[in-house]
Amino acid sequence: MAQKEEQEDIVKYVGPFGHGSESYTFWDEYEENFKDDILKNKITKIKIYYQSDEDEKIDEKYIIGISLTYMNFFTGEIKEIEHKGTDNFTNYKEIIIKPGDYLKKFHINFKDDFDRISQIGFTTYNKNEIFVGIKDGLDKIIKENEDQRVIVGFYGYLGERLEGIGCLFVKKDKYIKSFLFRFFMIRYLIKKNEKFKNEWDDKYKELDKESQYVWKAMNSPDAIFAKIIGYCVC
Repeated sequence: MAQKEEQEDIVKYVGPFGHGSESYTFWDEYEENFKDDILKNKITKIKIYYQSDEDEKIDEKYIIGISLTYMNFFTGEIKEIEHKGTDNFTNYKEIIIKPGDYLKKFHINFKDDFDRISQIGFTTYNKNEIFVGIKDGLDKIIKENEDQRVIVGFYGYLGERLEGIGCLFVKKDKYIKSFLFRFFMIRYLIKKNEKFKNEWDDKYKELDKESQYVWKAMNSPDAIFAKIIGYCVC
């Protein structure tokens, strides 16, 4: 019970922003997919579905849905979760979150008094900015102590299209410490167990790549924590 309370205590909901229609459905990735392991997963890829210029006049273009790909740091499992409305448009732009980088801010632009999402964008800790859609309405930047938290998931409303969306934040220090702890555990098991090594060979390469960037991003006292963990298990 204490572990569950600790897990829920570090998840911060911000939003959602937008209007749900009368027939909307509500989705929440934390409740539906990552209730017990939110700290073990990282968003590695995002697809934003939208109307193309051929689908409708360009001044009426809007965002249809979002698809998120997660990597589990501990198991190496890749999971893709899609949130699309009933409008069946297949155009999308793909965004890759590089190793050692994390989502910091979520930008959203609304048209028609928050009834239609016309643009979605992200800012990462490495200062990468990615935008999809057209900026022609009201802007909203979703952030929560932006230098201290990481976006690890989303929740929102679906109808004919993506009608509203909010972010799930966790504390950056807990998130990175959790990753490093699991990474060193895996590295230790690879060295000690041949069967484990064979199972993890390819997956470990990705985690190793991630860890190299995480090490560079660590600041005191987190760097001290990382060195202690590394010394103990290596």
